[in-house]
Amino acid sequence: MFLLRSAFWLTAAYLVLAPHAGTDIGNAAQAVSKSAPQIAVAGLSSLPCGSLECTTGRAAALGVLESIGKDDGTLPTVIASADPATLTLMDAAVVPESAPVPPKRPDWAS
Repeated sequence: MFLLRSAFWLTAAYLVLAPHAGTDIGNAAQAVSKSAPQIAVAGLSSLPCGSLECTTGRAAALGVLESIGKDDGTLPTVIASADPATLTLMDAAVVPESAPVPPKRPDWAS
């Protein structure tokens, strides 16, 4: 039984990991990433909503997904379009000025 399970999992791993001739995984991944927002919008808009929270949440999510679908939404363009005051606030929030230093050891603990 051990050999049968081992053969099964080794075959499954080979089928997943082995390079397949004639396929370009990079192009396939780009195609999927470009069509993902449209698929998410279609799936999200088909869900029924009965409450105000559901309707507003769905509207907000659809707005974000549609803006991602229209614009590539890359981070460098967002950061480049921000004003310098916002960037300095972001930098101050992300990078601390110095690391915390533990207190000195007491003389009696030496």
